Amino acid sequence: MHEIIAHYTEAKSSEGPNEDRLVVTESFVAVVDGATAKAPYSAEEFGDSTPGAVAARLIAETVEGLPPGASEREAVDAFTESLSGWKDLAAPPTASVTVYSSARREIWVVGSAMVRVDSRNYAFEPLHEKYAAGTRASYLMSLLSQGHDPDELRRTDPGRELILPLLRNEKALRNVDTEAPWHFGGIDGRHVPDRFLSCVRVSAGARVTLASDGYPELFGTFEQTEENLAHVLAADPLMVGAYPKTKPLRPGAGSFDDRTYVQFLVR
Repeated sequence: MHEIIAHYTEAKSSEGPNEDRLVVTESFVAVVDGATAKAPYSAEEFGDSTPGAVAARLIAETVEGLPPGASEREAVDAFTESLSGWKDLAAPPTASVTVYSSARREIWVVGSAMVRVDSRNYAFEPLHEKYAAGTRASYLMSLLSQGHDPDELRRTDPGRELILPLLRNEKALRNVDTEAPWHFGGIDGRHVPDRFLSCVRVSAGARVTLASDGYPELFGTFEQTEENLAHVLAADPLMVGAYPKTKPLRPGAGSFDDRTYVQFLVR
């Protein structure tokens, strides 16, 4: 069992849907982070939604239907099946998923996520995303050093344009079953190899926090985590400093990314 302490989810701006989903059932707690589309997609395929929002919705619905005693392998295969009909699109729905299983007292992670167990933080980030964020930050810092207007850089984000070819080709790195450090796991309708399934075991009484990567860092409470986010956004809206990201705080947006947070006690 689990006792919810705090939960929250919010889109980065009012201009698009929230591509995160939070799911809480008697057996599971899950954060689903639908990926931002890196290539053009058809309104005929997704209507008023986006690939990331579709992925998050379908996986969230699958979490709600999981058998209470499901294993990580069984759950991930079910998530994969929920997206299998979309996998051949030019911009297929993809997502990262973090799930707590009450029956097994395990936290399962595929893709990007943030986890905190008591006072220990776990950050899950594909290596190519880390390097892409660093490359973007380095390029934008070089432009700032030459006197470019930071507000204009937030609006146009030439750093994002620089790394976009890599981000658009990440499908070629996702779910490839090799030991190469650039390959990574994600829910995209294709089989997720075992090597990309992460599991954190927890004990009764543990205080667990699950979050999407819309937070720079997790702290002991929701209020502290939100306060840190607000401080980072105020000090570094380009997201090129202590917490380099692949996207900035766009003018008029509330944050650099959608964010979801849930904290609970393990019973």
